[in-house]
Amino acid sequence: FIFPFIRYKQWSSLTFGQQQIAMTALLYKEETWDNVGTADIEMRSFDDLTDFQKTYAVELGFYEKTWDCFQNHYRAEPWRDLSPDVRVASEILGWNQSSWGITKPTPNSYDKSWDTLSTEEQA
Repeated sequence: FIFPFIRYKQWSSLTFGQQQIAMTALLYKEETWDNVGTADIEMRSFDDLTDFQKTYAVELGFYEKTWDCFQNHYRAEPWRDLSPDVRVASEILGWNQSSWGITKPTPNSYDKSWDTLSTEEQA
């Protein structure tokens, strides 16, 4: 699926309209937008967003798969409900059934930027 490039832009690079959507519909602030994983809304799956929030998430380029992968990182899903592919990828990144869903501590890979992940972690 399509990578949501907008989410990895700094707040100051967003248009005024995008900032307004992020603030009013998705409850971001500049600080939480610029620090991926710190906004409360990122703990919710796409299905758990309100219809209002879904509409504006789509306007920013998100839909169920991109939200759940890049925003929520599947954290709202129980381990048993993850697809086999997502479970294997999560294990490579250091998660397991007992640590899944626990916000702290996170595996070392969680705080790495994309370019510092190993080839296996990026796959």
